[in-house]
Amino acid sequence: MEQEIVSTICHETVRQVLKKNELKPHLCRRYVIPPQQSAEFVMHMEEVLELYHRPYDPALPVICMDEQPVQLVQETREPLPARPGQPAAIDYEYERKGTANLFLFTEPLAGRRKAVVTERRTAINWALEIQRLLDEDYQNCAKVILVCDQLNTHKLAATPPNMAVGSISPKMSSRP
Repeated sequence: MEQEIVSTICHETVRQVLKKNELKPHLCRRYVIPPQQSAEFVMHMEEVLELYHRPYDPALPVICMDEQPVQLVQETREPLPARPGQPAAIDYEYERKGTANLFLFTEPLAGRRKAVVTERRTAINWALEIQRLLDEDYQNCAKVILVCDQLNTHKLAATPPNMAVGSISPKMSSRP
């Protein structure tokens, strides 16, 4: 096969070539390969899996927690509404309006979830949200079990006394 450099190319040509070869460059699968022969990784993973196999106990709930920084954007042009046979049209240009942090708490066996938005992602924000969760949603529980990743802002010393940090997911395992 001979490769030639093309100075211009039509987007339709690119679309047809990608379709013909069943390539989807806009899609990617992300995963993390765990470290080889890591006893610590296996120990943490087994702890988490054991927690997930426990029967539901409303007196000792298992709460999973994660967070995600997000970029706040505003449209620079008014989007065109959808019409019959046409999807809505949104311009790719945007104006950056700062950042925020999303905390997500889930209790899978009870079917509960809670999302909280904060301006920053700091150890103090994390501790405040954990305390707020206990005070507002789990005030009748003597203890709750928290499953979270090993992010640098998750200061276990900041967990309240009624929060049993049952397990911390292994490093490099919090993303599918």
